[in-house]
Amino acid sequence: MSGYRKRGTFDFEGSTVKDLKCDILWIEDWFDDNHSYYIRTASGFDNSIAIQSLIESILKERGLTKNQCTIAGFSKGASGSLYHGLAFDYPNIIAAAPRMNIGSSTRVRHPDVFANMTSDGSEEEARELDKIIPDLLENDPNKRRNIYLISSPSDYQYKTEILPFLSLYRAYDNFNYFETASSLVKEHIDVTWYNIPIIISTIVALCEGTHPRYGEVYNGDTNLSALDPQPSINGVASRNEALAEMSHIYISNGLVFPQGFAFIKGESAGEYNQLSRSLVLRSNKKRHAFPLGGVHDHRMSARYFEDQYCNYSKTRFASPKFAGIDLSILEDGVYDIGVSLRHGTYDKTIWKLFVSDKPYEGIWKNRFIRITVSDGLGRLVVRPINSKQLGSGYFSLESYWAKSDMLHVEGYYGVLGAQTRIWSDVNFYLLFLDVRTNAVIASERIAKDRRSNISALIGDEWGDYSKSYFSTPKHSGISLKDIPAGEYNLSITANFRGEIYTRPLCVSVLIEDNSDVYITPTGNNGGHKRVAISSTQQII
Repeated sequence: MSGYRKRGTFDFEGSTVKDLKCDILWIEDWFDDNHSYYIRTASGFDNSIAIQSLIESILKERGLTKNQCTIAGFSKGASGSLYHGLAFDYPNIIAAAPRMNIGSSTRVRHPDVFANMTSDGSEEEARELDKIIPDLLENDPNKRRNIYLISSPSDYQYKTEILPFLSLYRAYDNFNYFETASSLVKEHIDVTWYNIPIIISTIVALCEGTHPRYGEVYNGDTNLSALDPQPSINGVASRNEALAEMSHIYISNGLVFPQGFAFIKGESAGEYNQLSRSLVLRSNKKRHAFPLGGVHDHRMSARYFEDQYCNYSKTRFASPKFAGIDLSILEDGVYDIGVSLRHGTYDKTIWKLFVSDKPYEGIWKNRFIRITVSDGLGRLVVRPINSKQLGSGYFSLESYWAKSDMLHVEGYYGVLGAQTRIWSDVNFYLLFLDVRTNAVIASERIAKDRRSNISALIGDEWGDYSKSYFSTPKHSGISLKDIPAGEYNLSITANFRGEIYTRPLCVSVLIEDNSDVYITPTGNNGGHKRVAISSTQQII
């Protein structure tokens, strides 16, 4: 049972539990369009009974009994595991950072959840919810349960949700309590994460029919003492070692959104003013620097721990307020991507940033933007989307139509030597050029389709050009509602992994103020008409 998480995700999934020799049933706490602590909702629906019916059906399906079942939960889910384990008589319960005063705490911190669990949201109902788990503990006739409780003084709930109730837990024969005091546990969400090894080992033991007796354990580095001198962070800092990574970067509407981290290992970064970063874009003509904002992530301290705790919680970066960085000042050209870092005595620009070589491309107004990576070095290309007609190959507009505000085009666009074995080898863009100025007013990325005969049409039967076919998505057309009313000539730009070619489609469209679209072959003096199918073929 899980805490507050994005719907469809759970606390212990993926590689953490892949080696467990047991079946895992994850139950999502979502009833009446909100959370319910796995207990109840105001509608009167008894979701605890529904949950138990599910668990019992799975046990029966697997040929198991309650004695072979462990109810485990984390944060909000820990409250649920205590409730279900005690109310429905399960022998094994694991609860990491539970909330005991469900009513009063939730009423303040999650009023929407409190409203979902109560009929009138009164203080009396809050007190009623507060008593549910403590009463189950106090009145439980089976004190032989195996209960494993995990908490930390660093959890804001510790003084109100754990300490006052320890005496109730201690009435059990096999009550086990882990109290974590560690420099790596700073808040509520760290309690479960830090104690994953203990939780997993306990589950493994319970799955084998054994019931570990740990007693009350105080774990974490601040609970340890050593006679010998310990390693110092000063030795780490003396290396002046810069760690930097561009974890993610994309471009939307002319704004670049970078995310990553950059800092000096061993130098404290617990405050935003202890370091500064800038995104650097450098061409052979000019260097641009854009300030980056800091992002809090206290897990960075654990991820890069060495010798002694150092606070790296402010080492991540993003665009200020995640609003993106305006690229409109950039001239067309090729730019190296770097991050300038000032931290401690370090003041340099780091260029080798990227861990993924996956390219990114996009369009903005009449410009094509592409980010490529090679050996950790990133490069930003800004160029006109309406490129020259270069190369030889095969071009053919096979079909086009307009209906209401929808427009469809499809056809072949293959360039000799630019093979398209996989879908990512090519991207197509439909350009709308003003009939008077020939300026690109708008552009839309469209889809690709497979045609096995294009290699022969290009004249390279040994090559694979099968993805060199453009079309609107699912051949269903694209909406032109967002394109200004006017008359446009159409062209297609093909991007073959950074090599860009543009061909006119020899058709024009008229978009009226009511969003109706009319299309006609260029040069038709009869005016614009709705046309179902036409064809224009040309050897490049």
